[in-house]
Amino acid sequence: MARYKYLIVGQGLAGTVLSFQLHQAGITHMVVDNGHHSASTLAAAGIINPITGRRYVKSWMIDELLPLALDTYAALEELLEITLVTRSPIIRTFENQAQENLWNESTSRPGYGDYVGSSKNPYVHHTHPSYGYGIINEACQVQVGQLIISYREFLIQQGRLINQDFNPEDLQYDGLVQTVEDHTFEQVIFCEGYKAIHNPLFRDLPFQPAKGESLIIETDILLPQAMLRDTVFVAPASKQTFWSGGGYVWDKLDEMPTEDFRLQWMGKLQAIWKGELKVVSHKAGVRPSVKGRRPLIGRHSSYHRMILFNGMGTKGTSLAPYWAKHLIEHLESDTDLSQEVSLNRF
Repeated sequence: MARYKYLIVGQGLAGTVLSFQLHQAGITHMVVDNGHHSASTLAAAGIINPITGRRYVKSWMIDELLPLALDTYAALEELLEITLVTRSPIIRTFENQAQENLWNESTSRPGYGDYVGSSKNPYVHHTHPSYGYGIINEACQVQVGQLIISYREFLIQQGRLINQDFNPEDLQYDGLVQTVEDHTFEQVIFCEGYKAIHNPLFRDLPFQPAKGESLIIETDILLPQAMLRDTVFVAPASKQTFWSGGGYVWDKLDEMPTEDFRLQWMGKLQAIWKGELKVVSHKAGVRPSVKGRRPLIGRHSSYHRMILFNGMGTKGTSLAPYWAKHLIEHLESDTDLSQEVSLNRF
C-alpha cells in the first residue's frame, strides 16, 4: 500500500495547476478524477485580460499574477511537449465618445503603461465600424482544454491518476490518513469546481456557480493575430475559426448547450461581423464563481486535513498558478494564508 502526502480531488484547471506545482516541488500526491466530463474549463477560452470591465481597470493583482502564470504555462509546455499559450493584443472597441474618454482617463493612470498599446485595428475590414478602439497589451490565451487532456495523460504515465468518481462522504474526516483505491493520503485537497456545492464539508460557503456557453465559429476570412472585445469576445482558434462565448445562468446548472444561447449569440456576432459565420462546435460549462469574486482557499475549520482550493471563476487561467503556489507555501512552510482568499473570511 503506497502512501502519499496529498490527494487532489478533481482535475480541472485548478487541480491540474496545483498537481503540477506539487510535482515541481517533489511532493508526493495523486489525483482522483472521473475524466472531467463536466469541467467548465473544457468550454473556456482561457483568456488572460489585463484590463477589464466597463471602467477599464486593471484586473485584480494582474502585476503579480501574470509573470507567474506565464512561467507556469511555459514549464507545462516543456513538460508536456505541447503549445499552450498564444500572446496577442486585445482590440477593445468603444461605442461612443464617453467610453473613449473613460478609456483615456483610466489608462493614463500610473501602472497602466505596460498594458496599453497604440497599433492599428486589424479587424477594421472584417467588422462593422465602431466609434473607436483601444489596444490592450500583455494579453494571452491559454489552451485550457488541451492542457487538461495532456496533463491527464502525464498523470496516467506517472501512475498518479485514480480514474473514478469520488464521494467525499466516504472519507473519515478526522482520520490521520485516508485510504482510496489501496493508497493512503495524509491530507485531501478539493478542487471540484462548482461541484463543491454538493460537498458536505464546504457546501455552506457562498458559491455562486454560473452556467456559460461557448461557440467555435468558422469564418470565410483569415483572422488577424489579435483578440477582439466588442459587444462579445472573439479569440482566434485557428486561421479561420474563433472562440466566442459568455453568459451567466444561475438557476439551471448543467453542461448542456442550449439553442437559445446559440441563436442569441450568433445574433450578436452577426451584428458586428461582415463575413460568413458557421458554428462548428457548441459547449457549455458551469463556472465555480464565488461571492466577491475571490478564490476560496484553506483548511476546513474543524477537519484540518481537509483542504479547499476553489473559486477561480472566469479568471482561473491567471489566478490558479499564483494561488496554488500560495497554498503550497501555506501547507508546507506554515506561512500565513491571505485573508483575501481564505475560506475563513466567511
